[in-house]
Amino acid sequence: MIKLICLSLIWCFKWPYYEFKYWMKIIRKKFNSQEEQYVEFQNN
Repeated sequence: MIKLICLSLIWCFKWPYYEFKYWMKIIRKKFNSQEEQYVEFQNN
């Protein structure tokens, strides 16, 4: 029983962390692609 509680606690802390990293990656990708488009636009 205690083991289960410990596991669920670890899971509760780890899951949002990975979720956050995942979203940061996506946001950074979007931001980078927008920046590149902006640079291309300036060059033309």
